[in-house]
Amino acid sequence: MTSSAEGPMQSPPLPGDADAPPTFQEWYSFDALANCWSLLPSSTPVTCDESTMPASDKAKLKNPALNLVTWNVDAFAKFPDDRMAGIISTIRSQTPPPNILFFQEIPKAALFYLLNDPWIRENWYSNEGNLSNYGGHVFMTVILLSKLSFGRDSQEPDKACIGPVWRVKYPSKFERDALCCDVFMPPFATRVRLVNVHLDSLALQPSRRPRQLAIVANSLRCAGHGFVAGDFNPVLPEDDSLVAANGLVDVWNELHPDEPGFTWGLDGREPFPPGRLDKVAVLGLKGQEMDILRPGALESAGQGLLRRQLDTPVPWSDHSGLKCCLRLAEEPLLPAHPLVERVRLQLDAYDKARNGRLQYPQYILSINASNKHPPQLLHTPPASDVHDAHVYVIRLFVRTTWLIVVSYCREHERESDLTEQSLPKMVVVTPVPPYGLWKCL
Repeated sequence: MTSSAEGPMQSPPLPGDADAPPTFQEWYSFDALANCWSLLPSSTPVTCDESTMPASDKAKLKNPALNLVTWNVDAFAKFPDDRMAGIISTIRSQTPPPNILFFQEIPKAALFYLLNDPWIRENWYSNEGNLSNYGGHVFMTVILLSKLSFGRDSQEPDKACIGPVWRVKYPSKFERDALCCDVFMPPFATRVRLVNVHLDSLALQPSRRPRQLAIVANSLRCAGHGFVAGDFNPVLPEDDSLVAANGLVDVWNELHPDEPGFTWGLDGREPFPPGRLDKVAVLGLKGQEMDILRPGALESAGQGLLRRQLDTPVPWSDHSGLKCCLRLAEEPLLPAHPLVERVRLQLDAYDKARNGRLQYPQYILSINASNKHPPQLLHTPPASDVHDAHVYVIRLFVRTTWLIVVSYCREHERESDLTEQSLPKMVVVTPVPPYGLWKCL
């Protein structure tokens, strides 16, 4: 686990992958008096005491929505500022209005437009306040958070608190990164991680996309709740299984299982078939709605006296945008496997023997086992529950090593194989990292 400072805001739980170092940034807000984008001061997420809150406030704070729009805006087409204006006009027309904007392939001209747009200046926080972070690259990713839904003022318990923002430099043939931030959702300051990605392009072998998404998924598991969205560039057969293989849920497949959801190549101008290149994948969140935002096209372009009609309309982007409504997933109340109850008792005894030093959320041991699927851990404890405690869990095996657990006995193919007789061999209490990094070992 790596961190940059003390406390939940400055020290987000991170997996510490050697090939994916974080580089922390700052948030910016437009200062109308100074007429520039200024650094946003840090704060501390506030938690609310529901017992003292009016019923109207409780209803307002109960599991607020994360309304995302993500869009690859095409860094290489002509008229980036005019095209960006068209995309922003579509975003402004959405109901309900989005409170999170992810952009990929933002060239300098498009970022310049965003940072000078009056609506953006008045209503949004940005992870970029100038053009200084391109570092020789043609484009970058950008996150904007709505001032109506997010803030840094701990006296605004109805808003989510903005946490740290950083880039993860994962292995990439194109020197790309994952743009990450944490927000703390009311009423109990639940940490939710947001990750904006533009995974490596093209069908190059060996592909870096499996490792890139694995790094992102590890980071989401550290936080306990979150989503990754953007341009996944799934152009190889192996890419189709990457989301599920990393323990994430593809929201489009969940909500629209019978629809292709193509976001690229629909105009027939590309030498490749249409594809669903853009995705939203979640951990500990539930997708409620998801739609595709088709790009319009410029009929004219240019500023002032230089504006002219175009012989051929120019699409705002070669990608469609996605809009998605997400909320924290409610914890399912499922019966535990009988073996788990026995293990729970052993852990309780171990806890008492250690004079209460061991702390763990009881629900982390809920397991779903069947003869069709390997036993799976159904819950990932929120980072807030485990940040300062050693958590002890169980490992189950099915042919290959599966999620969370602690010792190896033999392979189990069916639920009936998990018996009381195998318990002493399987259970050897061993600590795992305290930040809740659950991953296949």
